[in-house]
Amino acid sequence: TLGRHEIITAGAAGVISIYDFASGNTELLRYPLVQEIQRIEISPDSQKFVILTEGQELWIYDRFAKEWMFGGDKAKRAVFAGDGKRLALLTDHNEINIVFLADYNWDFRKKAGERIALKPDFLKTITDLEWMVAGSDYLILRYGDELAAIETDYRSSLNSWVLARDALKFQQDKGGRKIYYLDSKKRLFRLTMTN
Repeated sequence: TLGRHEIITAGAAGVISIYDFASGNTELLRYPLVQEIQRIEISPDSQKFVILTEGQELWIYDRFAKEWMFGGDKAKRAVFAGDGKRLALLTDHNEINIVFLADYNWDFRKKAGERIALKPDFLKTITDLEWMVAGSDYLILRYGDELAAIETDYRSSLNSWVLARDALKFQQDKGGRKIYYLDSKKRLFRLTMTN
């Protein structure tokens, strides 16, 4: 879903529909792709969404500007940060690219369009990632059967912490304070994050 009253669907022949339940209106968009859509990710403010194709092409649509932007990267996963100003991209090379969609002035400064390439030294393939908390500078990664948290800043040394072992799937709660994961025995665990 996009906003509180909207849902997005990808249809055949390169058409995306955004249906507004409140007004009953449908916005039709043609996307510049030949390949099938594998995944759609939506920004927290519902003003941008990312399309990943089966060929791992990345396209970003800006609803305000009404334009498509080619992401320039091949990615197997894309995740918006809670502040909507950053996009984390997971590549086939076990790298994470942080794309700044707007100027960022927090612990460090980046301009819109700038990127940071993170190269975690995990021996196992990263299979999933999420931003830890809205506005956070940390990502949660699943690699092999482990969960880890990593920093996403500009420093060359990448700090990471193992959160859990034997984690097949994970999900955060809406407040970002709890992480739930299933182990190989299908047991559910909860991690509670503190400051």
